[in-house]
Amino acid sequence: MYHYTNEEKGWTVDAVDEPSSLTAGTEWRKVPSMAVVETVAAATDRSQLDLPPLQESIEADALDDLLTAPSVSVVYVSFQYAGTTVTIASDRSIIVDVQ
Repeated sequence: MYHYTNEEKGWTVDAVDEPSSLTAGTEWRKVPSMAVVETVAAATDRSQLDLPPLQESIEADALDDLLTAPSVSVVYVSFQYAGTTVTIASDRSIIVDVQ
C-alpha cells in the first residue's frame, strides 16, 4: 500500500497494489482537472510533465464546470487518460486505476 500526500496542492492518495493494476483513491480540493493530472502522476510514479495533455482525453474546462456546478446528486465522470482509467466525482472523490 502506498500513501501520497501533498497538502499544499490539496490532495492525498491511498494506493493498493493488485496483481495487474494499481488503484489510487484521493479527494480533490481544488480544480478537478488539475487533481486528475496530479493523481495520475502520483499513481503512475511519473512527473506531471511526462503525462500527455489532459485535453487529449477530455475537455478539461467542461470537466471542471460539470464537477463544480451545484447539483442535488453526485455526478461521476469516467475516462481513459495516460494508460489509466480515471473516475472523478462531484463529491470530490477520484479513483485512478492503472493497468
